[in-house]
Amino acid sequence: DLEKDDYSVRCNGPNITAIPRDIPKNTTMLDISFTPITMLRKGDFVDLPNLKQLNVWWNLNLTVVELGTFDNLPTITSLGLFNNSFTKLPTGLLHNLKNLTTFDAHNSRLEMIQHGLFTDHPSIQEINLIFNNIAELETGSIGGLPELTKVNLQANRLTSLNP
Repeated sequence: DLEKDDYSVRCNGPNITAIPRDIPKNTTMLDISFTPITMLRKGDFVDLPNLKQLNVWWNLNLTVVELGTFDNLPTITSLGLFNNSFTKLPTGLLHNLKNLTTFDAHNSRLEMIQHGLFTDHPSIQEINLIFNNIAELETGSIGGLPELTKVNLQANRLTSLNP
């Protein structure tokens, strides 16, 4: 079902099988949840110049987030990718999100954080990765984040952290 108001769009339910193309340009919050979507692709999110918050959550069939998926969303400040089923996120996925302050991918089956995933972002303040299966943070996976105040890694499989 597609529900719209002046600023928020909610795409929820089993009839949403792909990211809708008719999302209004003035949307500031987009919620895509409880859908059978299996993949987020480059080009799924275009022409949304006012989007500040994107939540793609509770999509239990979502196993792949393609590099470039969020490249056209420079105004995003909050990205929620939680309660999905992907095991990794590609290095460079967040590269163009220079206004991003909050990233949340808790309970999404992540197994590792790759080198460069969270590096050189001028505004990231909080990273939430609790309740995943993270066993490794590759060296250089988190760095160059001058505004970072919180990284949540509880309830993962980490046994050590590299300096």
